Amino acid sequence: MKSDFYTYDDNPIFHLAIPVDNIVNAREFYISVLGCDVGRESSKWVDLNFFGHQLVIHLVNDRLRGESEFNEVDGHKVPASHFGIILSWDNFSSLETHLLSNNIKFTLEPYLRFEGQPGEQRTMFIKDPSDNHIEFKSFRNIDMVFATDLNKKIVEN
Repeated sequence: MKSDFYTYDDNPIFHLAIPVDNIVNAREFYISVLGCDVGRESSKWVDLNFFGHQLVIHLVNDRLRGESEFNEVDGHKVPASHFGIILSWDNFSSLETHLLSNNIKFTLEPYLRFEGQPGEQRTMFIKDPSDNHIEFKSFRNIDMVFATDLNKKIVEN
């Protein structure tokens, strides 16, 4: 379905606000581990440039810490509540190397998902200091991001 509100040429910027239970630790994680730049901030919230999109971390008190729900995707347990970014194939590899060299713990190790299918992608999950799950992924063919038939096998010409 085509949107009447934008075209892909508009390059809309996504905004997401998430709760954190320690603003100092979360701020440091997003800056030092993921290379985010800081925008406006206060003692209760921080605007971050998350790969060209606006991520806002909001300090919350006494956040209830329940176990995250998981769904099976391509044989792996994926947290139902998460956010992330789609990177180029090369940038995904660079970030993977960076996270590994900094001993960042993965909640889902990097792997190739839907291999040989139109939605073939690399993916990996980490958590921030407030247990928010973050997914990084890269599609072999970026045109397949919104593909509907992910079970169709790719036929080589």
